[in-house]
This record gives sequence, C-alpha cells and structure tokens, in this order.
Amino acid sequence: MKKIDEELLRKMFDEAPQTVLILYNIEDIAKLLNVSIHTVRYWIKTKQLKAAKLGKSWRVEHNDLVDFLNSRKNVKESDANGQ
Repeated sequence: MKKIDEELLRKMFDEAPQTVLILYNIEDIAKLLNVSIHTVRYWIKTKQLKAAKLGKSWRVEHNDLVDFLNSRKNVKESDANGQ
C-alpha cells in the first residue's frame, strides 16, 4: 500500500475546504426516515429521490436528500391546507 503524501493531501483540502460530499446508502435513509428499504428503493425507482449507483449500491447525496424531504414537506402542507 502506498503511503499518502500528506503535503499533497493538505494542498487539496486547503484549495477546496468547502467541498464536502456526504453520501447515504439505502439502509441509512430507511433508518433516518423510519421507512422500509423497499420504500426508499421505490422513491429512487420513480425518480422522486435522486440517487447514483456506485458499484452495486445506490448512494444519495446529502443535498438531494434535503431537497427530497423539502418536496415531501410541501406536499404535506398542501394537503393540510385542503389544497
């Protein structure tokens, strides 16, 4: 295994410190939202929830999960208001 060049690593993070990528797998989302894995897969299949397949697993970016939750919140607010 190659040794990581600490100087190169520091330079990468210093140039783009705001870049943070948080990815969730289907199991993480199911636990967070208290739904089944099948429900999360359905949301991905119907393109309600953006996801990317990495290898054999689906991954969802944090911002896409936030957008999805906000879109669901708006649906529930509309239903509550009788619209």
